[in-house]
Amino acid sequence: MTWGSNKLHFTYDSLGPASVTYNGNRYFYLKNAQGDVTGLVNASGTQVVSYTYDPWGAPMSTDGTMASTLGTANPLRYRGYVYDTETGLYYLTSRYYNPVWGRFINADGLIVDCGANTQNLLIRLNLSYRVLKKRFVLLYHLHTYNRRGGHVYYIFP
Repeated sequence: MTWGSNKLHFTYDSLGPASVTYNGNRYFYLKNAQGDVTGLVNASGTQVVSYTYDPWGAPMSTDGTMASTLGTANPLRYRGYVYDTETGLYYLTSRYYNPVWGRFINADGLIVDCGANTQNLLIRLNLSYRVLKKRFVLLYHLHTYNRRGGHVYYIFP
């Protein structure tokens, strides 16, 4: 990520963001059990930025010796989501989350036009190819569980 003369380069491990290189210097993420980025430490282990959030993810404070530089430039914050300082929203790959409202500002991208029960919980979306009449057809298997423990399959040809 580059803007002007500033550069950010991120590295990840199996748990999410591990470190960020900011203008040639490497900093490591401090995270709590929920995956919130609570701070950044330099290579010598000194904490240079600390973040605090309210229960819904709204930033409460950014402190430390690099709060005005790296603390502001670092986009990974609450739950490791990408935070936009201009709008105050978090970007989660396909939707935006507003921590002030405590909810997403747009609907989920999945559209099901087959009378899906809104009480169902989406568990898995599998894609598979089948040969029908000598043609490849992509079938979507939408596997859901309802509140009574049963499950329903929707197949979209």
